[in-house]
Amino acid sequence: MTLDVMIDLETAGSKPDAAILSIGVVAFDPNDALTPLITPLSSGVSSTFYRNIELQSCLDLGMTVDGDTWYWWMSQSQGARDSLIDDRHDIQPALWDLYNWMASINDRSLSDSGYVPVCPFPGHVWAWPPS
Repeated sequence: MTLDVMIDLETAGSKPDAAILSIGVVAFDPNDALTPLITPLSSGVSSTFYRNIELQSCLDLGMTVDGDTWYWWMSQSQGARDSLIDDRHDIQPALWDLYNWMASINDRSLSDSGYVPVCPFPGHVWAWPPS
């Protein structure tokens, strides 16, 4: 079975260069899309991936914060805001963690040759259309 993934990003803006605040992903069987896999996969890998991102690591790479979006975040519940605070990771290691997780969910091992494929698994990536 080849799994697909659904990615949800929380960002500090709506433009392509917006800083990323969190990355959430769930693996699912596209033939049974209404039933997400919430238990570990047969390989023992979690069927979900989540990382809060350290805002400064995004800003250091030239990503931006949009004032209107930031004010929107400030108008959200304390729980929603707090959910972005705990256990933050720098963006670059978090993206490598995501890459490795995506490779592992379909039992695809990464090559020792140094070649890094653009997409590490044969499934599809689902997400809100990027802009």
